[in-house]
Amino acid sequence: MLLDISVEAFVRGVAQLHARMFDEDGRLLATVGQSAVLRPRRRL
Repeated sequence: MLLDISVEAFVRGVAQLHARMFDEDGRLLATVGQSAVLRPRRRL
């Protein structure tokens, strides 16, 4: 099984990710997209 994950874009603190899952024969099994809000880390 192969999982191909990529970050498509990062704009104004929002990241858009995309992933595809393939079986051993190279057939596409699934696709997924996800958005994430990224915030700066606070210093301790």
